[in-house]
Amino acid sequence: MKIAHEVLQAAIRAGVKAEDVIFDPIVMSVGADDQAARVTLETIQRLRQEFPEHSITGGASNVSFGMPARSMLNASFIAVAAVLGMNVPITDVTYPELRFALLAADIFLGWDKRTRRFVRHLRSQKGS
Repeated sequence: MKIAHEVLQAAIRAGVKAEDVIFDPIVMSVGADDQAARVTLETIQRLRQEFPEHSITGGASNVSFGMPARSMLNASFIAVAAVLGMNVPITDVTYPELRFALLAADIFLGWDKRTRRFVRHLRSQKGS
């Protein structure tokens, strides 16, 4: 968190508008470190608490690098990350599992009123 504050202050001194700063807590693979996702998710949560007006990004698919069932791991990670505060994930939402996870996160956060986007998406998939 200390580094995040320092980066924000340095960006402001360099002429960047504070609201344009996007935090990236670096998503590491659970295949290399079984604690990597937990640390990233805790960092996302702390960044959201400390910097509620800023965006948080991250390469969501990094979490599953070198692992089997990558799309399922990615979808699970991104749903949790979104609920904890990641609002600008770097991901490919054309993967059905990831799209579903993001739509589910919107429901859990109360952003999809009456679950309309979720239901509309499911209905559109039936026609495919």
